[in-house]
Amino acid sequence: MDIQTLDLRISTWNYEGYSSPATLEEAVRDAAGAGFGVEVWPTWRGRSGVFAADNRSCLKELLAGVRSSLHAAGIESIEDIVEQIDACAETESDVLVVHIDHLRVGSEPDFGFGREATSYASEKGVFLALENGELNYLVRALDRLSDLYICFDTGHAYVMDEFARPMHEFVNALKWRIRHLHLQDIYLERGTRRGLFDAHRTPGTCDIPKEDYEYLFEALDETGYKGAAVLEVRPFGPVEVAHQTQRFLESLSL
Repeated sequence: MDIQTLDLRISTWNYEGYSSPATLEEAVRDAAGAGFGVEVWPTWRGRSGVFAADNRSCLKELLAGVRSSLHAAGIESIEDIVEQIDACAETESDVLVVHIDHLRVGSEPDFGFGREATSYASEKGVFLALENGELNYLVRALDRLSDLYICFDTGHAYVMDEFARPMHEFVNALKWRIRHLHLQDIYLERGTRRGLFDAHRTPGTCDIPKEDYEYLFEALDETGYKGAAVLEVRPFGPVEVAHQTQRFLESLSL
């Protein structure tokens, strides 16, 4: 696929790691002004209800002309997910990213809930994209819910299951239903491809091998992928800066 034309977006979740921009409106303008799309969360620095019906007109105005997707959160009932699907439809955002617990498709699945949610999303012209958790839950959910798609998070592939080649396992199983991407890098246990934690660092700065990214994008080229790629990245803390420095010094040929 042509990486140069990939629709890169910035998550508003990223901005919460910084003191500025101070408002959600400023964050969206910052990303869009630099030529990127956005993925908006329903919370902003402790303020909830960004997707609520009484805030919808403001959200529509904010996202007018901006390439956008939404990320679900705080879903406790079918009414909650319906509200967030409506927000996605009314702002002309292309995807609503959901987690396994949002759709109740984990260890004790409620596929009736999932069918109701995906059916409603389909009626509204919204793609529900399930962010990758444990692979067996994802495969089972896709098998049972025909209107469900995948948001593939590059970091999650390494921390949710223990595979010798995590990227290959996840991509081979999911590639034909991948509709959306979350890009991040993580740290791996030395000598393995097992993630230490869900680090959310800039792609290329940690330990996910370059050839694994290449495998993902080659697979997406095969499927004719046309979706967006959202950066979900948080800033470094002082201790992490020290660890990064240690890794850099260890890499020197002295």
